[in-house]
Amino acid sequence: MLWKATIFLFVLAAIQAPAAVVNVTCVDATQDTAALRNAIAQSHSGDAIQVHGVCLVNQTIVLRGNRTYSGDSRTGTIVRQADGSNLPALLASDSWALDSTTTGEPIRIAHLTLDGKGPGEASAPCCDPANQSRNRKGT
Repeated sequence: MLWKATIFLFVLAAIQAPAAVVNVTCVDATQDTAALRNAIAQSHSGDAIQVHGVCLVNQTIVLRGNRTYSGDSRTGTIVRQADGSNLPALLASDSWALDSTTTGEPIRIAHLTLDGKGPGEASAPCCDPANQSRNRKGT
């Protein structure tokens, strides 16, 4: 009977809820950059940052480790680069942003879409659905 209790506790620990949920709602404007950064700054290790809506960013969003970043759905939550931003990355780990020689803490990203082209900009050949089959073949 002791082994059943041990298994139950192990499974319970594995499905443990995040420490807290930090919600951020985007409004498809460059002010979303500050809203995302503030939500991340207010979060703690183990928290889940829940992103809602379309986020228009004009600066790289640095993600802290030991957190989950989730959207409502791949079509409902989009992080999009603002026109003319020319960002090195939409999202980056804190270790990448600090140019660390080691990897940082784990980050989980789920249920959202990253759009690296700003509204009105042409699709890059890698990202244009018409070119997908050609790119997969390496031609």
